[in-house]
Amino acid sequence: MKAFVVLLVLLGLLWLGALAFGLRERPSGEAVEQTWTERLEALFPGPPGLRISALSGPCLEASAVVLPSQGAACTLRVRAAQAPVRRARLRLTLGARAVLRFVPAGDSALMPANLTLGLGDTKDLTVTETGGTLHVTCAAAASRGCRVNVL
Repeated sequence: MKAFVVLLVLLGLLWLGALAFGLRERPSGEAVEQTWTERLEALFPGPPGLRISALSGPCLEASAVVLPSQGAACTLRVRAAQAPVRRARLRLTLGARAVLRFVPAGDSALMPANLTLGLGDTKDLTVTETGGTLHVTCAAAASRGCRVNVL
């Protein structure tokens, strides 16, 4: 019977500890509750981001790929890096649709990656250390062209 009571007390203390860990306060005093996935993401961050300086091509303006009209296409070179994997986060901010195709450099065993972005969509592209070529086509039916931001 003593063991059962001790076990209940330990479980209660564990529950209180988990509750205290789950609820945190912001400097303003308002309570914040993180989800378990947010905690895992903080513990195990993903691959580093692809820097805009790793890209080169004629359609690159500041931190975006700009295509002037529907059907326009551009090819960007993604430089090699020391990080085994990098993540490029891409968002279409102008135009209705853009099609992207990444072809890894060298004799990589990886298959080319294809992405289609709709207006406002944000998608991640995984780039290996060897770099490669990124083909971007504006498939939008808009006269203003397309703009894909690299976040």
